[in-house]
Amino acid sequence: MSVNVFFFFIFIRVSFQDIVILEAQGRLGGRIHSVPYNDGSIDLGAQWVHGQHGNPIYHMAKELGLLQQRPLYSSLHGMVQSSTEWLDEFYMPDGERVPRELVLKASKIVDAILGECWELSSIKHSYKSVGEFSRDRFATHVKGMKVDEKEAKVIESVYRWIRMLELVENACHSLDHLDINGYNQYTICGGQPNVDFTNTFGSILQPIVAVIPTSKIKLNKPVNKIKLKSGDYVAAPIIVQCADGSQFETKHVIVTISLGCLKANAASMFDPALPPYKLRTIERMGFGTVNKIYLEFTDIFWGEEVEGIQLFPEETCEADLLGKDIAANWQKAIVGFATLQKYGHPKALQTFLSGHAAEYMETLDDDTVIDMLMQRLKQYLRRSDLPRPCRIVRTAWHGNPYVRGSYSHIPVKASSQDPNNISQPIPSRENPRILFAGEATHPRYYSTVHGAMISGRREAKTIFTFQKQKEQVKY
Repeated sequence: MSVNVFFFFIFIRVSFQDIVILEAQGRLGGRIHSVPYNDGSIDLGAQWVHGQHGNPIYHMAKELGLLQQRPLYSSLHGMVQSSTEWLDEFYMPDGERVPRELVLKASKIVDAILGECWELSSIKHSYKSVGEFSRDRFATHVKGMKVDEKEAKVIESVYRWIRMLELVENACHSLDHLDINGYNQYTICGGQPNVDFTNTFGSILQPIVAVIPTSKIKLNKPVNKIKLKSGDYVAAPIIVQCADGSQFETKHVIVTISLGCLKANAASMFDPALPPYKLRTIERMGFGTVNKIYLEFTDIFWGEEVEGIQLFPEETCEADLLGKDIAANWQKAIVGFATLQKYGHPKALQTFLSGHAAEYMETLDDDTVIDMLMQRLKQYLRRSDLPRPCRIVRTAWHGNPYVRGSYSHIPVKASSQDPNNISQPIPSRENPRILFAGEATHPRYYSTVHGAMISGRREAKTIFTFQKQKEQVKY
Protein backbone atom coordinates (compact mmCIF):
# COMPACT_ATOMS: atom_id res chain seq x y z
CA MET A 1 0.00 0.00 0.00
CA SER A 2 1.42 3.35 -1.01
CA VAL A 3 0.87 6.37 1.21
CA ASN A 4 1.91 9.49 -0.70
CA VAL A 5 4.44 11.69 1.10
CA PHE A 6 2.31 14.73 0.32
CA PHE A 7 -0.31 13.54 2.78
CA PHE A 8 2.18 12.92 5.55
CA PHE A 9 3.63 16.37 4.99
CA ILE A 10 0.20 17.90 5.58
CA PHE A 11 -0.18 15.89 8.79
CA ILE A 12 3.06 17.35 10.14
CA ARG A 13 1.87 20.83 9.26
CA VAL A 14 -1.24 20.35 11.43
CA SER A 15 0.85 19.01 14.32
CA PHE A 16 0.12 15.30 14.14
CA GLN A 17 3.27 13.47 15.16
CA ASP A 18 2.39 9.83 15.81
CA ILE A 19 2.20 8.80 12.17
CA VAL A 20 3.72 6.07 10.03
CA ILE A 21 3.96 5.93 6.24
CA LEU A 22 3.61 2.41 4.87
CA GLU A 23 4.98 2.21 1.33
CA ALA A 24 4.71 -1.03 -0.61
CA GLN A 25 7.59 -0.22 -2.94
CA GLY A 26 11.22 0.46 -2.16
CA ARG A 27 10.90 4.18 -2.86
CA LEU A 28 8.55 7.07 -2.11
CA GLY A 29 6.56 8.93 -4.73
CA GLY A 30 4.19 6.36 -6.22
CA ARG A 31 3.44 7.49 -9.77
CA ILE A 32 5.99 10.28 -9.42
CA HIS A 33 9.11 8.43 -10.47
CA SER A 34 12.19 10.21 -11.81
CA VAL A 35 15.32 8.19 -12.58
CA PRO A 36 18.91 9.09 -13.55
CA TYR A 37 19.53 9.26 -17.29
CA ASN A 38 22.98 10.07 -18.66
CA ASP A 39 24.03 13.32 -16.96
CA GLY A 40 20.47 14.21 -15.97
CA SER A 41 17.20 12.43 -15.31
CA ILE A 42 13.89 11.51 -16.93
CA ASP A 43 10.35 11.02 -15.67
CA LEU A 44 8.84 7.56 -15.85
CA GLY A 45 5.61 8.82 -14.29
CA ALA A 46 4.17 12.32 -13.82
CA GLN A 47 6.00 14.82 -16.02
CA TRP A 48 4.15 18.14 -16.14
CA VAL A 49 2.29 20.43 -13.78
CA HIS A 50 -1.16 20.74 -15.36
CA GLY A 51 -2.21 24.35 -15.03
CA GLN A 52 -1.24 27.18 -12.71
CA HIS A 53 -4.28 28.89 -11.19
CA GLY A 54 -5.48 27.10 -8.07
CA ASN A 55 -2.95 24.31 -8.51
CA PRO A 56 -1.08 23.65 -5.22
CA ILE A 57 1.62 21.67 -7.01
CA TYR A 58 2.36 24.65 -9.23
CA HIS A 59 2.48 27.10 -6.33
CA MET A 60 4.70 24.82 -4.23
CA ALA A 61 7.09 24.13 -7.11
CA LYS A 62 7.22 27.81 -8.07
CA GLU A 63 8.00 28.85 -4.50
CA LEU A 64 10.80 26.29 -4.39
CA GLY A 65 12.21 27.51 -7.72
CA LEU A 66 11.74 24.15 -9.44
CA LEU A 67 9.96 25.26 -12.62
CA GLN A 68 11.11 26.39 -16.04
CA GLN A 69 9.91 29.86 -16.93
CA ARG A 70 9.46 29.49 -20.66
CA PRO A 71 6.17 28.37 -22.30
CA LEU A 72 5.82 24.71 -23.19
CA TYR A 73 4.23 23.20 -26.27
CA SER A 74 3.52 19.51 -25.84
CA SER A 75 1.46 18.06 -28.65
CA LEU A 76 2.09 14.54 -27.45
CA HIS A 77 0.13 15.27 -24.30
CA GLY A 78 -2.92 16.26 -26.27
CA MET A 79 -2.87 20.00 -25.65
CA VAL A 80 -3.39 21.67 -29.03
CA GLN A 81 -2.05 25.20 -28.73
CA SER A 82 -3.06 28.06 -31.01
CA SER A 83 0.54 28.82 -31.88
CA THR A 84 2.43 29.59 -35.05
CA GLU A 85 5.67 28.49 -33.40
CA TRP A 86 5.24 24.75 -33.80
CA LEU A 87 8.57 23.12 -34.54
CA ASP A 88 7.17 19.64 -35.07
CA GLU A 89 7.13 17.78 -38.35
CA PHE A 90 3.94 16.00 -39.44
CA TYR A 91 3.69 12.92 -41.63
CA MET A 92 1.02 10.85 -43.33
CA PRO A 93 1.24 7.02 -43.31
CA ASP A 94 2.40 7.12 -46.94
CA GLY A 95 5.34 9.36 -46.02
CA GLU A 96 3.86 12.64 -47.22
CA ARG A 97 5.07 15.53 -45.09
CA VAL A 98 2.24 17.91 -44.17
CA PRO A 99 2.94 21.67 -43.96
CA ARG A 100 2.69 23.01 -40.43
CA GLU A 101 0.31 25.80 -41.43
CA LEU A 102 -2.21 23.22 -42.68
CA VAL A 103 -1.91 21.24 -39.46
CA LEU A 104 -2.43 24.40 -37.41
CA LYS A 105 -5.55 25.32 -39.35
CA ALA A 106 -6.98 21.81 -39.00
CA SER A 107 -6.05 21.66 -35.31
CA LYS A 108 -8.03 24.78 -34.55
CA ILE A 109 -11.10 23.20 -36.13
CA VAL A 110 -10.76 19.99 -34.10
CA ASP A 111 -9.91 21.97 -30.97
CA ALA A 112 -13.15 23.91 -31.44
CA ILE A 113 -15.07 20.62 -31.48
CA LEU A 114 -13.53 19.62 -28.16
CA GLY A 115 -14.45 23.07 -26.87
CA GLU A 116 -18.06 22.41 -27.81
CA CYS A 117 -17.86 19.22 -25.80
CA TRP A 118 -16.97 21.21 -22.69
CA GLU A 119 -19.94 23.49 -23.30
CA LEU A 120 -22.34 20.55 -22.97
CA SER A 121 -21.98 20.74 -19.19
CA SER A 122 -24.42 23.67 -19.17
CA ILE A 123 -27.07 22.40 -21.61
CA LYS A 124 -29.30 19.36 -22.00
CA HIS A 125 -28.13 16.74 -24.49
CA SER A 126 -28.49 13.06 -25.37
CA TYR A 127 -24.83 12.17 -25.90
CA LYS A 128 -23.34 9.37 -23.79
CA SER A 129 -19.67 9.32 -24.77
CA VAL A 130 -16.98 11.73 -25.90
CA GLY A 131 -16.44 9.52 -28.95
CA GLU A 132 -20.07 9.74 -30.03
CA PHE A 133 -20.16 13.51 -29.64
CA SER A 134 -16.85 14.19 -31.38
CA ARG A 135 -17.77 12.03 -34.40
CA ASP A 136 -21.14 13.73 -34.75
CA ARG A 137 -19.77 17.25 -34.43
CA PHE A 138 -16.81 16.56 -36.71
CA ALA A 139 -19.13 15.27 -39.44
CA THR A 140 -21.24 18.41 -39.10
CA HIS A 141 -18.20 20.71 -39.27
CA VAL A 142 -16.73 18.95 -42.30
CA LYS A 143 -20.04 19.02 -44.15
CA GLY A 144 -20.23 22.78 -43.84
CA MET A 145 -16.63 23.55 -44.83
CA LYS A 146 -15.49 24.65 -48.25
CA VAL A 147 -12.03 23.13 -48.61
CA ASP A 148 -10.17 21.32 -51.36
CA GLU A 149 -9.45 17.59 -51.30
CA LYS A 150 -5.94 17.95 -49.88
CA GLU A 151 -7.05 20.17 -47.02
CA ALA A 152 -9.98 17.87 -46.25
CA LYS A 153 -7.56 14.95 -46.02
CA VAL A 154 -5.36 16.85 -43.58
CA ILE A 155 -8.33 17.86 -41.42
CA GLU A 156 -9.48 14.24 -41.17
CA SER A 157 -5.95 13.10 -40.34
CA VAL A 158 -5.56 15.72 -37.60
CA TYR A 159 -8.94 14.67 -36.21
CA ARG A 160 -7.79 11.04 -35.93
CA TRP A 161 -4.46 12.15 -34.47
CA ILE A 162 -6.05 14.26 -31.74
CA ARG A 163 -8.47 11.45 -30.91
CA MET A 164 -5.45 9.22 -30.31
CA LEU A 165 -3.82 11.91 -28.15
CA GLU A 166 -7.02 12.10 -26.11
CA LEU A 167 -6.68 8.39 -25.33
CA VAL A 168 -3.35 9.19 -23.68
CA GLU A 169 -4.83 12.24 -21.95
CA ASN A 170 -7.60 10.12 -20.44
CA ALA A 171 -5.88 6.73 -20.04
CA CYS A 172 -8.66 4.89 -21.82
CA HIS A 173 -9.04 2.32 -24.61
CA SER A 174 -11.55 4.31 -26.66
CA LEU A 175 -13.31 7.67 -26.55
CA ASP A 176 -16.53 5.69 -26.94
CA HIS A 177 -15.86 4.36 -23.41
CA LEU A 178 -15.37 7.87 -21.98
CA ASP A 179 -18.46 9.33 -20.28
CA ILE A 180 -19.15 12.79 -21.64
CA ASN A 181 -20.52 14.15 -18.35
CA GLY A 182 -17.52 12.84 -16.43
CA TYR A 183 -15.22 14.31 -19.08
CA ASN A 184 -16.89 17.72 -18.71
CA GLN A 185 -16.72 17.47 -14.93
CA TYR A 186 -12.92 17.50 -15.06
CA THR A 187 -11.66 21.02 -14.38
CA ILE A 188 -8.64 22.52 -16.09
CA CYS A 189 -6.57 24.83 -13.91
CA GLY A 190 -6.13 28.17 -15.64
CA GLY A 191 -2.91 29.57 -17.01
CA GLN A 192 -0.31 27.59 -18.87
CA PRO A 193 -1.72 24.07 -19.36
CA ASN A 194 1.57 22.16 -19.09
CA VAL A 195 4.42 23.52 -16.99
CA ASP A 196 7.87 21.95 -17.12
CA PHE A 197 10.16 21.31 -14.18
CA THR A 198 13.72 22.56 -14.55
CA ASN A 199 14.87 19.03 -13.80
CA THR A 200 12.14 16.42 -13.34
CA PHE A 201 8.91 16.03 -11.39
CA GLY A 202 10.74 14.04 -8.74
CA SER A 203 12.52 17.21 -7.62
CA ILE A 204 9.38 18.26 -5.76
CA LEU A 205 9.64 15.22 -3.50
CA GLN A 206 13.06 16.08 -2.13
CA PRO A 207 12.13 19.12 0.03
CA ILE A 208 9.06 17.29 1.34
CA VAL A 209 10.87 14.10 2.26
CA ALA A 210 13.60 16.15 3.92
CA VAL A 211 11.25 17.19 6.75
CA ILE A 212 10.00 13.66 7.43
CA PRO A 213 11.88 11.70 10.10
CA THR A 214 13.23 8.53 8.52
CA SER A 215 11.79 6.52 11.41
CA LYS A 216 8.30 7.44 10.19
CA ILE A 217 8.81 5.89 6.75
CA LYS A 218 8.48 2.13 6.27
CA LEU A 219 9.45 1.02 2.76
CA ASN A 220 8.70 -2.39 1.24
CA LYS A 221 5.60 -2.73 3.42
CA PRO A 222 2.68 -3.87 1.23
CA VAL A 223 -0.50 -4.12 3.28
CA ASN A 224 -2.65 -7.25 3.16
CA LYS A 225 -5.42 -6.42 5.60
CA ILE A 226 -7.00 -3.42 7.36
CA LYS A 227 -9.19 -4.51 10.28
CA LEU A 228 -11.61 -2.11 11.92
CA LYS A 229 -13.02 -3.48 15.15
CA SER A 230 -16.42 -2.31 16.29
CA GLY A 231 -16.82 -0.57 19.62
CA ASP A 232 -15.44 2.48 21.36
CA TYR A 233 -13.15 4.76 19.34
CA VAL A 234 -10.19 4.51 21.74
CA ALA A 235 -10.66 0.90 22.87
CA ALA A 236 -10.95 -0.53 19.38
CA PRO A 237 -7.95 0.42 17.24
CA ILE A 238 -7.54 -0.33 13.57
CA ILE A 239 -5.13 -3.17 12.87
CA VAL A 240 -3.04 -2.83 9.70
CA GLN A 241 -1.38 -6.11 8.71
CA CYS A 242 1.54 -6.15 6.25
CA ALA A 243 2.64 -8.92 3.93
CA ASP A 244 5.80 -9.54 5.95
CA GLY A 245 3.79 -10.34 9.08
CA SER A 246 4.28 -7.01 10.82
CA GLN A 247 1.26 -5.07 12.00
CA PHE A 248 0.42 -1.60 13.23
CA GLU A 249 -2.34 -0.33 15.54
CA THR A 250 -3.78 3.07 14.75
CA LYS A 251 -6.81 5.30 15.23
CA HIS A 252 -7.03 6.34 11.58
CA VAL A 253 -5.81 5.07 8.22
CA ILE A 254 -5.65 7.08 5.01
CA VAL A 255 -5.66 4.63 2.12
CA THR A 256 -3.94 6.15 -0.92
CA ILE A 257 -3.32 3.10 -3.05
CA SER A 258 -4.11 3.53 -6.73
CA LEU A 259 -7.56 2.77 -8.09
CA GLY A 260 -5.93 -0.12 -9.94
CA CYS A 261 -4.83 -1.64 -6.63
CA LEU A 262 -8.23 -1.01 -5.11
CA LYS A 263 -9.84 -2.87 -8.00
CA ALA A 264 -7.56 -5.85 -7.39
CA ASN A 265 -7.65 -5.89 -3.58
CA ALA A 266 -10.66 -4.00 -2.18
CA ALA A 267 -12.80 -7.14 -1.82
CA SER A 268 -10.22 -8.87 0.39
CA MET A 269 -8.22 -6.07 2.04
CA PHE A 270 -10.82 -4.73 4.46
CA ASP A 271 -12.39 -6.38 7.50
CA PRO A 272 -15.29 -5.89 7.75
CA ALA A 273 -15.85 -5.70 4.00
CA LEU A 274 -16.37 -2.34 2.35
CA PRO A 275 -20.00 -1.34 1.80
CA PRO A 276 -21.51 -2.69 -1.47
CA TYR A 277 -21.90 0.82 -2.92
CA LYS A 278 -18.15 1.47 -2.54
CA LEU A 279 -17.18 -1.88 -4.05
CA ARG A 280 -19.49 -1.26 -7.02
CA THR A 281 -18.01 2.21 -7.50
CA ILE A 282 -14.44 0.92 -7.40
CA GLU A 283 -15.31 -1.75 -9.96
CA ARG A 284 -16.96 0.55 -12.51
CA MET A 285 -14.60 3.55 -12.33
CA GLY A 286 -12.02 3.58 -15.13
CA PHE A 287 -8.30 3.15 -14.56
CA GLY A 288 -6.18 2.81 -17.67
CA THR A 289 -2.56 2.40 -18.62
CA VAL A 290 -0.31 4.96 -20.29
CA ASN A 291 3.30 3.96 -20.88
CA LYS A 292 6.34 5.93 -22.02
CA ILE A 293 9.18 4.80 -24.24
CA TYR A 294 12.51 6.62 -24.49
CA LEU A 295 14.81 5.88 -27.42
CA GLU A 296 18.39 7.15 -27.52
CA PHE A 297 20.48 7.34 -30.68
CA THR A 298 24.15 7.93 -31.35
CA ASP A 299 23.28 10.52 -34.00
CA ILE A 300 20.45 13.06 -34.42
CA PHE A 301 18.64 12.15 -37.64
CA TRP A 302 15.63 14.46 -37.15
CA GLY A 303 17.38 17.84 -37.15
CA GLU A 304 18.33 19.83 -34.07
CA GLU A 305 15.59 22.40 -34.60
CA VAL A 306 12.77 19.80 -34.68
CA GLU A 307 10.79 19.41 -31.45
CA GLY A 308 8.63 16.49 -32.50
CA ILE A 309 7.92 13.92 -35.20
CA GLN A 310 4.15 13.49 -35.40
CA LEU A 311 2.59 10.52 -37.19
CA PHE A 312 -1.00 10.84 -38.39
CA PRO A 313 -2.67 7.48 -37.70
CA GLU A 314 -4.14 5.14 -40.29
CA GLU A 315 -7.87 5.33 -40.98
CA THR A 316 -8.45 1.98 -39.27
CA CYS A 317 -6.14 2.71 -36.34
CA GLU A 318 -8.72 2.93 -33.54
CA ALA A 319 -10.61 -0.15 -34.72
CA ASP A 320 -7.35 -2.12 -35.07
CA LEU A 321 -6.32 -1.26 -31.51
CA LEU A 322 -9.66 -2.50 -30.17
CA GLY A 323 -9.57 -5.67 -32.28
CA LYS A 324 -8.47 -9.14 -31.33
CA ASP A 325 -5.07 -8.99 -33.02
CA ILE A 326 -3.37 -6.48 -30.75
CA ALA A 327 -0.06 -8.29 -31.30
CA ALA A 328 -0.06 -7.22 -34.94
CA ASN A 329 -1.37 -3.69 -34.36
CA TRP A 330 -0.11 -2.37 -31.01
CA GLN A 331 2.51 -0.11 -32.63
CA LYS A 332 -0.30 1.88 -34.30
CA ALA A 333 -0.89 3.48 -30.90
CA ILE A 334 2.39 5.37 -31.47
CA VAL A 335 1.35 8.65 -33.12
CA GLY A 336 4.36 10.81 -32.41
CA PHE A 337 7.76 11.28 -30.84
CA ALA A 338 8.96 14.28 -28.84
CA THR A 339 12.58 15.34 -28.95
CA LEU A 340 14.22 15.91 -25.56
CA GLN A 341 16.82 18.55 -26.28
CA LYS A 342 15.03 20.99 -23.96
CA TYR A 343 15.45 18.44 -21.15
CA GLY A 344 19.18 18.04 -21.77
CA HIS A 345 18.92 14.84 -23.82
CA PRO A 346 19.51 15.98 -27.41
CA LYS A 347 19.87 12.47 -28.87
CA ALA A 348 16.72 10.99 -27.32
CA LEU A 349 13.10 10.66 -28.43
CA GLN A 350 10.09 10.07 -26.19
CA THR A 351 6.71 8.60 -27.07
CA PHE A 352 3.51 7.59 -25.27
CA LEU A 353 0.95 4.86 -25.84
CA SER A 354 -2.20 3.90 -23.98
CA GLY A 355 -4.86 1.25 -23.64
CA HIS A 356 -4.50 -2.37 -24.76
CA ALA A 357 -1.42 -1.42 -26.80
CA ALA A 358 0.36 -0.09 -23.71
CA GLU A 359 -0.48 -3.22 -21.77
CA TYR A 360 0.66 -5.52 -24.58
CA MET A 361 3.91 -3.61 -25.09
CA GLU A 362 4.92 -4.55 -21.55
CA THR A 363 4.98 -8.24 -22.50
CA LEU A 364 7.58 -7.75 -25.26
CA ASP A 365 11.36 -7.69 -24.99
CA ASP A 366 13.38 -4.56 -25.72
CA ASP A 367 14.58 -5.65 -29.16
CA THR A 368 11.04 -6.34 -30.36
CA VAL A 369 9.81 -2.96 -29.17
CA ILE A 370 12.74 -1.23 -30.88
CA ASP A 371 12.12 -3.16 -34.10
CA MET A 372 8.44 -2.19 -34.26
CA LEU A 373 9.02 1.47 -33.42
CA MET A 374 11.79 1.83 -35.98
CA GLN A 375 9.64 0.09 -38.56
CA ARG A 376 6.95 2.70 -37.92
CA LEU A 377 9.39 5.60 -38.17
CA LYS A 378 10.87 4.24 -41.39
CA GLN A 379 7.37 3.85 -42.85
CA TYR A 380 6.34 7.44 -42.12
CA LEU A 381 9.64 9.12 -42.89
CA ARG A 382 10.23 6.92 -45.94
CA ARG A 383 13.79 6.33 -44.81
CA SER A 384 15.31 2.87 -44.68
CA ASP A 385 18.64 4.22 -43.42
CA LEU A 386 17.49 5.31 -39.96
CA PRO A 387 19.97 4.25 -37.27
CA ARG A 388 19.00 1.74 -34.61
CA PRO A 389 18.68 3.16 -31.09
CA CYS A 390 21.57 2.42 -28.78
CA ARG A 391 19.34 2.49 -25.70
CA ILE A 392 15.71 2.06 -24.71
CA VAL A 393 13.97 2.92 -21.43
CA ARG A 394 10.29 2.10 -21.07
CA THR A 395 7.67 1.94 -18.36
CA ALA A 396 5.43 -0.94 -17.31
CA TRP A 397 2.77 0.62 -15.09
CA HIS A 398 0.16 -2.03 -15.82
CA GLY A 399 2.42 -4.83 -14.61
CA ASN A 400 3.45 -3.02 -11.43
CA PRO A 401 1.46 -4.90 -8.73
CA TYR A 402 1.35 -1.79 -6.54
CA VAL A 403 -0.06 0.50 -9.23
CA ARG A 404 -1.68 -1.66 -11.97
CA GLY A 405 -2.11 1.21 -14.42
CA SER A 406 -1.57 4.95 -14.69
CA TYR A 407 -4.56 7.16 -13.80
CA SER A 408 -8.32 7.24 -13.64
CA HIS A 409 -11.17 8.33 -15.88
CA ILE A 410 -14.95 8.16 -15.71
CA PRO A 411 -16.30 5.62 -18.24
CA VAL A 412 -19.80 5.50 -19.71
CA LYS A 413 -20.93 2.80 -17.29
CA ALA A 414 -19.89 4.89 -14.26
CA SER A 415 -21.34 7.94 -12.52
CA SER A 416 -19.87 11.40 -12.25
CA GLN A 417 -20.36 10.98 -8.48
CA ASP A 418 -18.05 7.95 -8.31
CA PRO A 419 -14.91 9.85 -7.18
CA ASN A 420 -16.93 11.22 -4.27
CA ASN A 421 -18.27 7.75 -3.46
CA ILE A 422 -14.78 6.27 -3.33
CA SER A 423 -13.64 9.08 -1.02
CA GLN A 424 -16.31 8.48 1.64
CA PRO A 425 -14.67 7.47 4.96
CA ILE A 426 -15.52 4.26 6.79
CA PRO A 427 -17.74 4.04 8.74
CA SER A 428 -18.73 7.68 8.06
CA ARG A 429 -17.36 11.19 7.67
CA GLU A 430 -18.64 11.90 11.18
CA ASN A 431 -16.56 8.99 12.49
CA PRO A 432 -13.67 8.82 10.01
CA ARG A 433 -11.62 5.74 10.83
CA ILE A 434 -10.60 4.53 7.36
CA LEU A 435 -10.24 7.35 4.86
CA PHE A 436 -9.52 7.33 1.12
CA ALA A 437 -7.40 9.78 -0.87
CA GLY A 438 -5.66 9.86 -4.23
CA GLU A 439 -6.31 11.25 -7.69
CA ALA A 440 -9.29 8.93 -8.33
CA THR A 441 -11.11 10.38 -5.31
CA HIS A 442 -11.20 13.97 -6.58
CA PRO A 443 -14.32 14.75 -8.67
CA ARG A 444 -12.78 17.63 -10.65
CA TYR A 445 -9.03 16.93 -10.70
CA TYR A 446 -8.98 13.16 -11.08
CA SER A 447 -5.96 11.78 -13.00
CA THR A 448 -3.63 14.54 -11.73
CA VAL A 449 -0.98 14.95 -9.05
CA HIS A 450 -2.64 18.11 -7.78
CA GLY A 451 -5.91 16.19 -7.47
CA ALA A 452 -4.09 13.63 -5.34
CA MET A 453 -2.52 16.32 -3.18
CA ILE A 454 -5.79 18.19 -2.62
CA SER A 455 -7.54 14.96 -1.68
CA GLY A 456 -4.81 14.25 0.87
CA ARG A 457 -5.32 17.65 2.43
CA ARG A 458 -9.06 16.97 2.49
CA GLU A 459 -8.68 13.75 4.48
CA ALA A 460 -6.04 15.22 6.81
CA LYS A 461 -8.44 18.06 7.55
CA THR A 462 -11.23 15.56 8.20
CA ILE A 463 -9.16 13.81 10.88
CA PHE A 464 -7.95 17.10 12.33
CA THR A 465 -11.53 18.38 12.64
CA PHE A 466 -12.67 15.11 14.19
CA GLN A 467 -9.88 15.22 16.78
CA LYS A 468 -10.68 18.82 17.69
CA GLN A 469 -14.34 17.96 18.17
CA LYS A 470 -13.44 15.10 20.49
CA GLU A 471 -11.23 17.36 22.56
CA GLN A 472 -14.03 19.90 22.89
CA VAL A 473 -16.39 17.18 24.12
CA LYS A 474 -13.90 16.30 26.89
CA TYR A 475 -13.95 19.77 28.37
